[in-house]
Amino acid sequence: MNPNRSESQLEIQPEPEKPESALGLNKVDKELDQTDDSSLELGLEYLYRLQDENGNFNLKIDKENNIIVEIQGRNGESFQINDLLPEGIKVKQQISGFLNSRYDDENRCVVISIERLDKEKWQFLLTILHEIGHSNIANDNRVENEELTSLGAKAGIFTAAEMPLEEYKRFIHLLSKNEREAWALSIKYFRKLTKQLDIDARSIFRNKKEFLEYYRKRLATYKNGVGFHLSFWYNKNETEVRDVLQEIPNLFLNDFDEEPTGSI
Repeated sequence: MNPNRSESQLEIQPEPEKPESALGLNKVDKELDQTDDSSLELGLEYLYRLQDENGNFNLKIDKENNIIVEIQGRNGESFQINDLLPEGIKVKQQISGFLNSRYDDENRCVVISIERLDKEKWQFLLTILHEIGHSNIANDNRVENEELTSLGAKAGIFTAAEMPLEEYKRFIHLLSKNEREAWALSIKYFRKLTKQLDIDARSIFRNKKEFLEYYRKRLATYKNGVGFHLSFWYNKNETEVRDVLQEIPNLFLNDFDEEPTGSI
């Protein structure tokens, strides 16, 4: 992250290519049948299993309720998605009925919804990778993450009189930047994994339009949320507030269609 980047310019700069091992995308030598045997020895149980023409999408759970996310492609290679997480971060199951997955920095875990996975099937892989992206961003830039968390807490419970407009503008900037960068990482991981494991990305997303709609819809949720709060808390007739409202769509969605999507 570049601390000198202008708040009004949020283009995601392409990162230099890293070797696959640096991204945790090294090949897993064991095939799924062999992994099953070792899983039994480790006391793992299946929480969810999906098997189709693309391969296997499995969730296993251990005695401490930690989830192992493992996918196996058409070429027989397997990969544990947990290997992409920073050290010490776990994957947990969302059990309260709230369907949105998230990265919980306070409890150092990625929380995923089994209900959403069962509904979206392989598309949900992109969401899991997105939350893993959040965990890596938070781990790599603790100062900015703590600022975003602090401002987010204030934006959720404070009234307009107690949170100056400049603070809320800073929150919007950090939130949009964080979400876009997490999706950019997710897309990078998705492209590498589907290629490495010979998973047919076009059977998951039929075309580029469907692929774009998947993550743009989720970015739009944040866009609409902060826009609503801004209009509700502040006088939207003031020039500065109107300017921020007009800028919000660009911060979350503009210029985020080309580079990350590749050939999907």
